[in-house]
Amino acid sequence: MTTLTTSSLAPQAAAESPTGAAAAPAEPTAITAATSGFWFYDIESLSNAFTLCGLTAVPGHTPRLDVFAQIDDADLRGRLVPAELALAIRRGNPGLPSQARIAVHDLGDPGQVAYLAGILGVSDADPVCDPDASSSYPAGLRPRCDTDPGYHPRHDPFLAGYNSANYDLTMLAQYLSEAYHQFWDIPMRTRSAGRGQHVGGAHPAEPPVLENREPALGDAPVNGVERVSDHLTGL
Repeated sequence: MTTLTTSSLAPQAAAESPTGAAAAPAEPTAITAATSGFWFYDIESLSNAFTLCGLTAVPGHTPRLDVFAQIDDADLRGRLVPAELALAIRRGNPGLPSQARIAVHDLGDPGQVAYLAGILGVSDADPVCDPDASSSYPAGLRPRCDTDPGYHPRHDPFLAGYNSANYDLTMLAQYLSEAYHQFWDIPMRTRSAGRGQHVGGAHPAEPPVLENREPALGDAPVNGVERVSDHLTGL
């Protein structure tokens, strides 16, 4: 099995030994699929609807399926019953663990857009792996990187998309940048020849991404939180 390693060392690892010699650095911790969390997702972008489903799968944690939808047709949107949608999802996906919780999120609600952004991470910093690099978006939306101090693969799940390398990631970047521009007037940034350029108005007040969300609609009560790692703390 291919493994990744993280070099987050305990503070005492670099301390001197009682003899005065520098202590040997701690061994990197192996990261495997068996000990890591994953958020499996896929999107569908249709002429009148944009949807994303993301399944949180973490060892020892109850699976959770988040269903995000932005539906343009007001009549269709009004006829959507989250409990019925959750039942249809279970019937159509017999491989979904029976204990999985399902939560439905309306992306017409800015709070649910912020929740999705907190899961995926949104940043136009360059490079994004540098926590001190400037971004137009709130610091709380910066994607967690495996080079960050305190990174833990179980608490900070890997994002795994279905054929997402080009289409899905492009659509999500476009969607979230436009949504934040619409709801909070954060300027959209375009890049040309390696240089960033802002498009839009002045930087607004911070959007409410750091607050806890009210329970989302679904077939089981769940807590809406800033990012997936928040409800995995302590595992």
